[in-house]
Amino acid sequence: DGAGGALLGAEAQVVLGAGRPSGGAVRGAGAVSRSPWASGPGKMLKRADSWLLWLVIFSLQSGGILLTTNMGNIAQSRGGGNTDAAEATAMFSCAQSLGRLFSGRLSDIAVRRRIPRPFCFVALTAIMYPIMIVTIGELFGTERIASNYMVFDGCPGAVSSIAVGKYFAVAVYEANVPAGSDKCFGDGCYRMTFVAVAGLQLIAGSCAVALAMRSRIVYTASIFDPGPTNGALPSPADGASAPPLGTGKAENA
Repeated sequence: DGAGGALLGAEAQVVLGAGRPSGGAVRGAGAVSRSPWASGPGKMLKRADSWLLWLVIFSLQSGGILLTTNMGNIAQSRGGGNTDAAEATAMFSCAQSLGRLFSGRLSDIAVRRRIPRPFCFVALTAIMYPIMIVTIGELFGTERIASNYMVFDGCPGAVSSIAVGKYFAVAVYEANVPAGSDKCFGDGCYRMTFVAVAGLQLIAGSCAVALAMRSRIVYTASIFDPGPTNGALPSPADGASAPPLGTGKAENA
């Protein structure tokens, strides 16, 4: 609704502002120019770049959602030593939490070194959520961040949950259930599922590299330092207020 969209937009302003590396090879905090790709969902989806990002997020989410929704059966069916489903789920959750704490900082270091943030999807495949909303805001502006965000989070998440996490994984599992039994045991129960997910990760990496190469024009125009002054602007502590992000006129698309 309107209140939810306004809240997400405000949060995006805070995230993009607070997470912006200052000095060095990027513009000073709060001194980000408006992205030349800034637009709402309608115009955004006419760009091939938005579909590259969509494929990256869909492919990466598919792997995480597969594990989240099938961890119990995966642990139960696994060959070799006994694996407790609760312990496996707890370890997976802890790894995700720790990853989300540090991936944003690592992506800031990459941007400081003049590396477009989409490259980080290649290295931070399993912990892409913290950098996803920042990347969306940097590429397509913050004026329509709530609507744009749902295109890249809600839609790929729903498709991957149904297509990969449920129907595909269940189909592979049931195809390996022995006759006369209702359960599958052994590594073959999910082998093809994992192969398919590995293929999706390769697709994600390829699309991320292509997007990073294409988006360099955006980062050069609105994120990277434009000159020898390192883009540093007076900080609020020096008596000057930083201009807000996304001050350009929103495009109705």
